[in-house]
Amino acid sequence: MLETKDIQFSYQKGRPVLRNVNAQIEIGKIVVLAGENGSGKSTFLKALANLLQPQSGQVWLNGSEATRTSLSEIAFMPDDQLYHPYLTGEQLFTFLASQFRDFERARAKEIADYLRVDITTTVSAMSKGNISRLKLAAVFGRKASYYLLDEPFSGLDPLVREEIIKSIIQFVDLENATILLSTHELDDVSRVADELMILKDGEITAHESLENIRSECGMEPKEWFKSFYKRGRTKDE
Repeated sequence: MLETKDIQFSYQKGRPVLRNVNAQIEIGKIVVLAGENGSGKSTFLKALANLLQPQSGQVWLNGSEATRTSLSEIAFMPDDQLYHPYLTGEQLFTFLASQFRDFERARAKEIADYLRVDITTTVSAMSKGNISRLKLAAVFGRKASYYLLDEPFSGLDPLVREEIIKSIIQFVDLENATILLSTHELDDVSRVADELMILKDGEITAHESLENIRSECGMEPKEWFKSFYKRGRTKDE
């Protein structure tokens, strides 16, 4: 299990982006992280991946406070179009193999081929859609326990989003790994997701299974998400 305990983070002593965030993410799940722009989703994922150090609180992995060694079990896909722009896909895979012991170039190439990415092309010459496909091949080329994906569907058309969802199902062992992804495209991912986590004003304000949302609330996840935010605004007012 991947956990956060009371983590807080602010940029340059400004307004807190994360406020006492407590979360539990079990193995064997696809968990959607949803929230409005500016709610802290990217910051939360980076804190889990040890790319940002919280000012207070801890990240725990399998019952122990996470260290650099234990966090090697976590693979992170950034929401970044300036992604190694001068490398070809092949060069990127070679670089990642030198950085991560669990990275398998053959596996990454298989995923890139499935997603129809020309890995002989430099990243700077690729379209936005192909950069997203390449990033997926790169992150799923690792045999990690947790995959953290920051806006993997951003700016992509429905057909590309469908390809990405199929790649998640085909190339990740979901009995022994978990995917936590942030997205606004709830309609697409809710077909395969298990849980929905809402980050609002720097706090995890809800974490529900999609089965409960549908059976107990009688709503689809996107509808429930919108109603949750609407209730929150009404209460605050």
